[in-house]
Amino acid sequence: MMHRAPVPATVRVTGHEDGSQRKHPDVWIGVIGTTIRLTPMRPTSPTTGDTNNSERLITEVELLWLTRAERAVIEQHPIDGSTGLGAAIAALLLSMPQEAGAPEGLLRRQILVTVRNLISAVGSERVEAGTVRVTPHQHLVVRAMQLVNAGLDDPLLTSATIADRLGVSRRTLQAAFRDSGAAPTAYIWALRLERAHLEVALAERLSRSDVVALGTQWGFHSSTHFSRAYERRYGVRLRRSGE
Repeated sequence: MMHRAPVPATVRVTGHEDGSQRKHPDVWIGVIGTTIRLTPMRPTSPTTGDTNNSERLITEVELLWLTRAERAVIEQHPIDGSTGLGAAIAALLLSMPQEAGAPEGLLRRQILVTVRNLISAVGSERVEAGTVRVTPHQHLVVRAMQLVNAGLDDPLLTSATIADRLGVSRRTLQAAFRDSGAAPTAYIWALRLERAHLEVALAERLSRSDVVALGTQWGFHSSTHFSRAYERRYGVRLRRSGE
């Protein structure tokens, strides 16, 4: 069964001219729509609409597969970049290479995959603590995505097993995901394919057995299933040794 793939979001990461934030991650991390904004720590939390004329564009990146529900949860309050998961997110973003060429491009992608997972964890943490306003559907999606991110290497991870762990029916879970533009299964496969893509980039060339092993590792039913999904997503064939 084919599932409509989720759409990746382009995000803007901003800093300040003096570059001080690149050395010390004492910043607020605000997510506004598809924008991540780093601003200096202040005595009181800035509103999500705050702007600063001294900010400059550091880089424009792709934050993959963050659902609308997760963004809605994060948008309500900036993340404290000096402690906990926020400090980890700030440090990663500030260490990200400016250039997109290899091997910097691969490192940037690895960092952004980790950042996406950490932002998802922050959203789940807020929902569980009851510190944000969410609809029942948003609550369910945020919790589901935390399970997805934590269990991608589990071959038994499906929308059905996630629904079971959350104590809801599969139909209820799918209904919650409708506002996110794609089914939970589509997010599972998109995230698995992204992980596989990182390993492919590191390997550069793969033997047929490598393709089989990599596809199996990330839950694809066969090397053909994996190869076709990879080509459909990235627009290139998997390069194998001897080709």
